Amino acid sequence: MKQKVLLFLLVLLSVLTASAYDAEIDGIYYDFYVYGKHKNAIVTFGPLKYKGKVTIPETVTCDNVTYNVTSIGYYAFKGCDSLTFVTIPNSVTAIGNYAFSDCSSLTSVSIPNSVKSIVEGAFSGCKRLMSVTIGNGVRKIRDDIFEGCDSLIFISVETGNKVYDSRDNCNAIIHTATNTLVAGCRNTVIPGSVKKIRDGAFSECKSLTMVNIPGSVTKIGYDAFNGCSGLTSVTIGNGVRKIEHNAFWGCKSLTSVTIPNSVKSIEHGAFHGCKNLSSVTIGDSLRKIENYTFAYCDSLKSVLIGNSVRKIGADAFGYCKNLTSVTIGNSVKSIGGYAFAYCDSLTSVTIPNSLKSIRYHAFDGCFGLKSVSIGNNVKSIENNAFSDCISLKSIIIPNSVKSIGYGAFCGCSGLTSISVDNGNTVYDSRDNCNAVIHTATNTLIAGCKNTIIPGSVKKIRGGAFSGCLGLTSVIIPDKVKSIGYSTFWGCSGLTSVTIPKGVAEIREGAFSGCSGLTSISVEDGNKVYDSRDNCNAIIETVTNTLIAGCKNTVIPNSVTNIGGYVFYCCHGLTSVTIPNSVKSIGNSAFYGCDSLEDVYCYAESVPITDCCAFGYSPILSATLHVPAASVEVYKVAMPWCRFKAIVPIK
Repeated sequence: MKQKVLLFLLVLLSVLTASAYDAEIDGIYYDFYVYGKHKNAIVTFGPLKYKGKVTIPETVTCDNVTYNVTSIGYYAFKGCDSLTFVTIPNSVTAIGNYAFSDCSSLTSVSIPNSVKSIVEGAFSGCKRLMSVTIGNGVRKIRDDIFEGCDSLIFISVETGNKVYDSRDNCNAIIHTATNTLVAGCRNTVIPGSVKKIRDGAFSECKSLTMVNIPGSVTKIGYDAFNGCSGLTSVTIGNGVRKIEHNAFWGCKSLTSVTIPNSVKSIEHGAFHGCKNLSSVTIGDSLRKIENYTFAYCDSLKSVLIGNSVRKIGADAFGYCKNLTSVTIGNSVKSIGGYAFAYCDSLTSVTIPNSLKSIRYHAFDGCFGLKSVSIGNNVKSIENNAFSDCISLKSIIIPNSVKSIGYGAFCGCSGLTSISVDNGNTVYDSRDNCNAVIHTATNTLIAGCKNTIIPGSVKKIRGGAFSGCLGLTSVIIPDKVKSIGYSTFWGCSGLTSVTIPKGVAEIREGAFSGCSGLTSISVEDGNKVYDSRDNCNAIIETVTNTLIAGCKNTVIPNSVTNIGGYVFYCCHGLTSVTIPNSVKSIGNSAFYGCDSLEDVYCYAESVPITDCCAFGYSPILSATLHVPAASVEVYKVAMPWCRFKAIVPIK
């Protein structure tokens, strides 16, 4: 039966291979189609690339049948980098998608009058193409037909074409009825009669250095100048109302741009990756700065956002690493997620009173941010809004704020003061605690290295102290019942922790990355957790699951499970002994333990282990010691097999 199936597959493969083209005649591959009395041939691709000069005939004969050559099919000459010249006959009416794309040696093309349509990307990537003449019969031209044609200097449409023209010797193709520039080149001069620049018109034209967009133009289309890496200067006329998405994406030589007052909309990614853009002037009519508009503009130093702007989209200025100053107008009502994330040089920011929400990760990774003034109408500060702002020293939460998300200030290792304005009905900073506390639930939301947790606190929320490198000691009050996810994650200066007997919940990763911890203990009388045998760890009593450890932990023989993230990034851990009682090891339990040299695992049966339990790099240089009878089993089990060496316990 298997032989029959294999034979069938081989036959099917041979049929498919043979049917890639119908015939090869005089070095050209064809597909044939018969429609009633019409017998047509389409030039297609074959196993060998076309080279040198190719002359396509008007008719071709196969098996005594004569076919009219009516079209050049999709991808027919794609990637034929040795093709230098093609003669297209007057019988051809259509040129398919990417028909000549990446023909890097092709220098000129003359489209005969018989051709009615040229579709997407037909000549894209023809880097040596210098001259193109469009016949007067062409009625349809799709986007990006000359994308990446860096050498193109001459474009002309023959007189008499009823749909397109090249008015004023503009070296471009213009759709006559709508005055839309369809395709251009480095020598294009945009006529004053043009109203729109179509999608991809100059896409990847790396040799274009300067462009003047006249006042007649109202719209710059999607990808219009995308990838024009040599473009140093652009003048945008006062008639432009809309700059569509990715219009100038990756124009890395562009140094300045002025957005005229006429522009009301700049869509996402319009200037993304303009690495040398150092100056942006935004007109008074702009309503929205959309997602990614100026992201990765490395040289951008200052931005003045006028009072007309209502919205700053997600990642709008993300990763502008030299941005030092931002003035946000008083009309801005929304700042999107990651809007200014990783703007390393930003030192201060004032959130205007018009803004109601600071979205997730809006200022994440702004390492140089020293001061923040939050407007009096802000109602929510979302997850990680200011995370990893390591230079931020103080923050005042106004009384308008009703919601603060998870980890809003996590990683703000320089933070020494947090306070809530009097009159806030949701949060407070009772007892001068240098923290934010949810009043109704007595939950500590956010703290800093100077926080003294009030005795009235019942819960510490996840991420409240995460990344607080300067936190060296903490006293958890007796009333605390719950410690959330990653509460003290990355508090590398913390040396000791005592869990009071009232704590009934400690979530995963609560003490992960506390690489300086040498002592962890649970008070006697706790009904949920213990630190049996002076183990320097926290164990869930009923399930015998180790949930938090440190570099001094000795895992007791009664432990059956090692939970997720227990020793995560415990850099001081050099050796660990896993007793025979352990049946499972959770996700990333030993991830990032980069000083780990020896792991002694006494379990004869390989514990159920997450593939990321040990990470990857740490165990490449560590030795795994296991029972002699189990060495070969561990050698084929993931992730144990990744250890540098697996040897029997002596």
